[in-house]
Amino acid sequence: MTHDAPPASVHAIEIHPDQGEIGRALAWLETQAEAAELPMRAMFALNLGLDETLANIVMHGFREPAPSDQASSGSPTEQLRDPATGAPIVHIECSSDEEAFDLTVRDNGKPFDPTAQASAELAESLEEATLGGHGLRLMRHFLHHLHYERIQGWNVLRMRMLRKEASEST
Repeated sequence: MTHDAPPASVHAIEIHPDQGEIGRALAWLETQAEAAELPMRAMFALNLGLDETLANIVMHGFREPAPSDQASSGSPTEQLRDPATGAPIVHIECSSDEEAFDLTVRDNGKPFDPTAQASAELAESLEEATLGGHGLRLMRHFLHHLHYERIQGWNVLRMRMLRKEASEST
């Protein structure tokens, strides 16, 4: 007789792509991670991943190019948000089971695959260092899996923390 693992419970929150909403989403994630009894390293990694993802969505995902940008880019309509997906919105879901904690962020902003982007170069000295541009490097380092898809006008980014690996890393 085999026993299947119990199904993961799914929790969700919906936010507007606004800077003020990021804190609410991070507080929600903290509550979910604590309820799932995640190790501190896993909580840190997921918080970093969600914060970085939401900051990029807020800063870039729904901003329409200025008319001067359209002239220089050649084909701006390829990068615009699909209005058929409705008002700007971000859906965040998490689920947890004995193996992993999964976090999925869906937004109906402009297409953007963070997993296809190269990490910013590291500066050779503090004098040459600049702020920003290293969130993806950190996400790749701390999260066990990152997966992106574009589905019917929605960006879908899945982040995964494996419980065993997160526990062994602390």
